[in-house]
Amino acid sequence: MKSLGSVQFSQIGKSGIEWATLLGVTPAAVSRWKSGINTPTPEIRKQIHSLGGPEPKAWDQIVGTKKPGKKPKKRKPVKATPATVAAEADAWLTEVRAFRDELPTLVSDAPGRARLLADAARTLKVLGQMVGIGMTVSTRQILDSPNWAIIESKLLEALTPWPDALRALARALDDTRDP
Repeated sequence: MKSLGSVQFSQIGKSGIEWATLLGVTPAAVSRWKSGINTPTPEIRKQIHSLGGPEPKAWDQIVGTKKPGKKPKKRKPVKATPATVAAEADAWLTEVRAFRDELPTLVSDAPGRARLLADAARTLKVLGQMVGIGMTVSTRQILDSPNWAIIESKLLEALTPWPDALRALARALDDTRDP
């Protein structure tokens, strides 16, 4: 359930990045406060209030109640296809670029800017992992994979009727294993 503080906080016209910069926290922490998942510490509540946010005690006042007997609706799982992952990554990349463009106006001190850039770099790394960019896999990692063992055995089994092809594949696989 949300608190009055989180409701009021989410209605203020500042972005999560702006709040994070002003308070010296991560944008993820601000997002959790706005959504009511977590509440800020008493010290941060005072800072938020001094910057035009809700009263510190508002974070302890629960708003809304669950209706008895009603279960929350379960979300239907979304299949992560390459297209949906790429679309999600594109949306996040747009946000990161907007953040990059806003950065000079958000933070004037070098340490604060460095912190925000480090957060952005981590986000870009995750985006790269989502779409498979920037990931390198060594031959050793492939050969050590349990999935490779399955593929190898299936290949060898499939070539059993053709002894010459089987031997050629076995030699090629052996050559791959030897450095």
